[in-house]
Amino acid sequence: MPGPLIAIAGSAEPERDYDPPVDCDAARAAAEQLGAELAKAGCRIIVYSSKNFIERDVVRGFVAEAKEPKAIQVRCPAGSKADKFPECQDHRDLFDFHADPHREWEISYYRSLREADGVLLIGGGQATLITGHLALAERKPLVALGTFGGAASRVWGAITPGEDLVTKDERNLFGRPQWADDSAAACVRALLDQHERRAKDRAAAQRAKRELDLQVQKRSVSVILLVLVTLVVLAVGLGWSAVGAVSFQALLMSAGAFAGAAGATVRTLWAGETDQSTVRGVALGVAAGFISSLLYIVSQVAANPAMLGTGATPASDPPRLLLLFAVLIGFIADFTFDAVYRKLARTDVVHTGAVQVKES
Repeated sequence: MPGPLIAIAGSAEPERDYDPPVDCDAARAAAEQLGAELAKAGCRIIVYSSKNFIERDVVRGFVAEAKEPKAIQVRCPAGSKADKFPECQDHRDLFDFHADPHREWEISYYRSLREADGVLLIGGGQATLITGHLALAERKPLVALGTFGGAASRVWGAITPGEDLVTKDERNLFGRPQWADDSAAACVRALLDQHERRAKDRAAAQRAKRELDLQVQKRSVSVILLVLVTLVVLAVGLGWSAVGAVSFQALLMSAGAFAGAAGATVRTLWAGETDQSTVRGVALGVAAGFISSLLYIVSQVAANPAMLGTGATPASDPPRLLLLFAVLIGFIADFTFDAVYRKLARTDVVHTGAVQVKES
């Protein structure tokens, strides 16, 4: 499997003005060391131009240690002559040239960053600054050296450990006031550590997405089953002429609960709620649907006791339309079951306020 692909950006030219100033000789020497360490670690690199940019020095060090063919991707706009690295003459197999059909270098440059697995910044100006902020925004592995100045040091100053992929220790490493013999190897190790952390984060995100998809599938199946059961109850209660009073009462009590469970599950699917398990949602739906439909049924029976065969003169035929209303109320109540439970929690069963005695 090919190693991580690292985009190289920056410059350290004495004739250019940098903010803050760049220690050009030290930056170029460090770039060559970093190129060698990237090659030893099995990384690949993306470079753009051998003219007045830090890639020239990184490639020099990289070629000295590289073993894999086509480990150096050269991105350049159409017609560009700035991609002629001297090392290509003796190490042609190490280079892989990608010519962009657009003639503007910005297009080939910034588009290549999407494919990069990490970014290395040394010195540089405005383009380097933009590259660094893009890497931070996309949480790409990043080495932004604050040691040598330039835009890379400004990007280093913008790193926020805990929010960005770079840790506090890695930020301290990139900003050391003095470049040591082991600094290049340590920076490359930090870059690879970030790459591993990012891979773990992506794997965790993919697992979470798979779990979410599985949860949605379970809820969808639950909705289908609950709706089918509710329809069966309705069909039996409305269409079976031989249903007795006791059987109809059982159907009436269970219809609202089944419809409520369906309504609660549909609501979680519709709202995209992921913090509640399917079983818990169904359980809450059954309870809220049963309570809501029961309150409706009780109010109807209280007004007409004979409706369910409980009065002095029982009805000859069960109130089949009441079953339909119980289902509708159970479903609607559970589609907004959070409001139902809030209402139940605020309801005072017994008024405990002081009784005012009217004086005569």
